[in-house]
Amino acid sequence: MKSSFISIMGRPSAGKSTLLNKICGEKISIIAPTP
Repeated sequence: MKSSFISIMGRPSAGKSTLLNKICGEKISIIAPTP
């Protein structure tokens, strides 16, 4: 099983997690307030 790390940066509440979830086809985003 392969694992990957992806970073999508942008303004808060811009839909970054939603975009990643749609691309992957499932809800996988992990959100943290710190970089």
